[in-house]
Amino acid sequence: MSEGRLGALLRLVFITPGRRDASAAQILSLIEQVLEGGATAILLREPQLGLADREALYSPAVKTIHAAGALALVSKDVGLAVACGADGVQLGYGSPTVGETRARAPGLAVGRSCHWPLVQDDWLADYVMLSPFRPTHRSLDRPLLTADQVHSIVAHPGLGPVVALGGLTAADVPDLPDGLAGLAVIRSLSEARDPRGAAAVLRSQADARWSFGGSQGGATDGLL
Repeated sequence: MSEGRLGALLRLVFITPGRRDASAAQILSLIEQVLEGGATAILLREPQLGLADREALYSPAVKTIHAAGALALVSKDVGLAVACGADGVQLGYGSPTVGETRARAPGLAVGRSCHWPLVQDDWLADYVMLSPFRPTHRSLDRPLLTADQVHSIVAHPGLGPVVALGGLTAADVPDLPDGLAGLAVIRSLSEARDPRGAAAVLRSQADARWSFGGSQGGATDGLL
């Protein structure tokens, strides 16, 4: 997959919430709704489930995601990403290195979850999800990124698409720094009364923000 197409498909990423009280059917329904609203990628992240239950959920989820023309990503588990036919794997703390992942699964897009300052493996990834842009109760207490820090990251030669992450809402999108490819959200969609409608608003804001340049991705016209 070209960097331009990858960047376009990372314009609006929904990360599944990993709720212990949600059934597989509820998770699939949520994925379907946000895809109908315009999400361009889904990161399957359900660490509360055992491996067998995750595979039983992720395999049909990937088919649903692909049917919508979106990008299917799996959190951390390279073998599971391959087994369920996903397009990529999102690495983070405790994950194998980018090089090890590519050796095991050369066809996968390899992403990294990263913070300031980036470490060596972050620069090697096909794309990165950079946080935190806004406070969030789900992550460690880290200083929020400054515009200067973001600009220095996206200007780094050879770095793939950079996706903003961390407590973002549709209201934040117009003020995000230049150079980003898109944004990733959890609660803005998983806790919305109308996930489909909320995704449509986010997608509209994302398209407006990144249709005038300043993005590492290409246009998403015709992809969804």
